[in-house]
This record gives sequence, structure tokens and C-alpha cells, in this order.
Amino acid sequence: MVREQRLVFGEVADAYQQARPSYPAELFDVIVELAGLATGDRVLDVGAGTGKATESLVARGFRVSAVEPSSEMADVLSERFPEVTVHRCGLEDWTVEPEAFGAVTAAQSWHWIDAGIGAEKAAAALRPGGWIALFWNRPSLDSCEWHDELQPIYARVTPQVSHRSLAEKWVMEGEHIDKLLNDERFGPPVVREVPWLQRYSTDAYISLLGTHSDHRLLPDAQRAELHGEIAESINARGGEIDHPYVTDLLAAPVR
Repeated sequence: MVREQRLVFGEVADAYQQARPSYPAELFDVIVELAGLATGDRVLDVGAGTGKATESLVARGFRVSAVEPSSEMADVLSERFPEVTVHRCGLEDWTVEPEAFGAVTAAQSWHWIDAGIGAEKAAAALRPGGWIALFWNRPSLDSCEWHDELQPIYARVTPQVSHRSLAEKWVMEGEHIDKLLNDERFGPPVVREVPWLQRYSTDAYISLLGTHSDHRLLPDAQRAELHGEIAESINARGGEIDHPYVTDLLAAPVR
């Protein structure tokens, strides 16, 4: 059976919720200010997964509707936030509620969506003055010693998921997102970068890697070899690492 890459996260939905990083509060401060959101406003969270970003939206008092195509991820989301309306489908198959939302958010998910259909549906769902906000956590590892030590392991065991290949992926995703923000349905985009740091134990970092789609698609034996050697390298440094991230935000108002 062919596994669809955007749905493999559902294989490890509980681990995804436990291992994946969240998003800094400053990010949501910016979104709230840009979109002029107030308590009780409706927000559409696209590709919500287990609710890593939904959590902060709910905590700020917004009424959230979520779109999530993985049934396993949607199950975790519904269990965590019973007050959230969960649509178990992709945005492409979601029935638009016209001008119903103050913001449309997509955390770590827009690259899985058909850009043309996504732009059309997001614009139709936004109320006048509403904003679309796309954001994702980007590893910031170019000057990271512990990460440099892992590269020979990747090169030997899984060169297809090396740092170089992942860096190229981020460029491609940026280009994909730029297509949306250059769409005539939206006004000039706003770009923000929020740097932050996450500390991981060896086990926590290996759990994180196990939730990445490119790692999920590896043969089991190859993934086990890769993760085993990475664990040995981190343990040799004391069993703990500091992982730099940058949260990138691209947001634009509906015209």
C-alpha cells in the first residue's frame, strides 16, 4: 500500500503531540494585532494536526474550527479540545463558510495544500479585514556544533534526509507559500521571524525525529540504524542538546 506523505503523521499521532515543539507566544501576539482579533472571534485552523497551534488559539478565547485530513490526528485533536469544531478533511474538500472567520491559520501545513484551491477557500472564508497567517518552525542549525556532528551519520545511513536536503525543502516550501501571498485575493504580505530555543534529552530528540514525514517513510531497519547512531552521538555529549528554531510568519489581509 502506498503511504501518502501528508498522512503518515497519523501513524504516530500521540507521539507527534508529545514530541513536536509548540510555537512562541510572540507569534500569536503578532497575528492578533494584525487581524484585529478579539475574544470570541472565529479562527479557521488549517491542517491543525493534534492541535499544537490550536492550543494557543483556544487559550486566547477564540472560537476555533479546525480542518484536519488525518483521522488519527483529528482524534487526538478532538479529545484535547472538545470545544473545537473539527472537520475531518483537507481544505480542498472543506465546505466554505463565507466571510465567517477573522483569521485563517496554517501551522506547518500549507505546503500540503493545493495552493490555488487553498487561496480561493481561505479568501472566501475570511470576513472583510480578515487575515491569513501561515507559520512554521524552521530549524536554525547552520552554526550548531551537535548538529554538525550528526552529518556524517546522515551521509552514511540516509543521505536523502541530510541537512542539505532539508534546507532545500525549506526553500521550496517558501516558494510555494509565496505563491499564495502574491495571489490577487490578498494584500501585501507581512513577514516576521521569531527565534527561540528548545532543549531536548536524547530520548525526546529521537521521538521528535520519529514524527518527521521523511523519517516515517524510511524502511524500519534504516530508520532504526539512523536513530540509534544519532542517540549515541547525543549521549556522548551528555544526553542533552539545545535546538535553535526560528518561527517564520507570513501573513496577508484579504482584499
